[in-house]
Amino acid sequence: MQIYLGDTPLDRNIGIRLGDNNITKVIPGIQLYPFNLEYLVIAGGGASGADIGAGGGAGGLITGSFFITGSVSLQTNVGAGGTNSNGSNSSLIGAGLSITSLGGGKGGSSNSNGNDGGASGGGGGGVVNTTQPGNAQTAGMANGGQGGFRTGAITIAAAGGGGGAFSAGRINGNGTAFYSYGGHGGSGSLWLDGVRYAGGGGGSGQGFGNPGLGGPGGGGMGGNSNNAPTGSAGAPNTGGGGGGDFSGNAGGSGIIIIRYPFSEVLASGGDEIYISGSYTYHKFLTTGVSAFSI
Repeated sequence: MQIYLGDTPLDRNIGIRLGDNNITKVIPGIQLYPFNLEYLVIAGGGASGADIGAGGGAGGLITGSFFITGSVSLQTNVGAGGTNSNGSNSSLIGAGLSITSLGGGKGGSSNSNGNDGGASGGGGGGVVNTTQPGNAQTAGMANGGQGGFRTGAITIAAAGGGGGAFSAGRINGNGTAFYSYGGHGGSGSLWLDGVRYAGGGGGSGQGFGNPGLGGPGGGGMGGNSNNAPTGSAGAPNTGGGGGGDFSGNAGGSGIIIIRYPFSEVLASGGDEIYISGSYTYHKFLTTGVSAFSI
């Protein structure tokens, strides 16, 4: 966005001279460029598994900044949460920038491994230690956790929690003599807006075993394989993984946020635009392609 005085563009070298016969004052010109755009790109979270379903992995989370010296236009694409699948990718492209964040991995169903993804899905329930989480494909993001243990004679394992942006899924205690407990989802990460994103989904308990908790940052709560309780989907616009239960749950949709260091709106694009402190934020919430221009 360029600011003009009449037909003259203002930059760092141009001032406005006000005066009469007695007073003359030079006011510095308004300098819009250069500055940094900062961005957050989160993909859709992975769905959970079913039966003794593991939690879905969080969508990939990528942050960074982009130094601009003039007007730019960027294409945004917000990924949907997975439904019985990995989440969809999110991307931010244009003016030499090309960022793609990978969808979170689907959690494994009974006796099945979790899928690879931005953060991986947890390993599904089955015989203890036979299922594994997938592999996280985004640098710095976590693999899913293993299922809960139990101490009785029955050797059915609960399902693992999905990986989060900040940490892997966690074991949820030892269970009981009859039921094993679902693993907790991994924690998401805080961004510059003070919000935590990309938590892993909680895993399903076996039978009436305790469910795993959804990871902070939108991870869905686990249920158990008797659906008492049922689990929940990942929270929208967080990239959280779905929580595991008998039926399975979807991952949360992704989000893209762009901010710049001005306390006034200078750009277009986004479903929500707000000012906080000395920054303006543009939030892209609707899945699919949109645009940002400044």
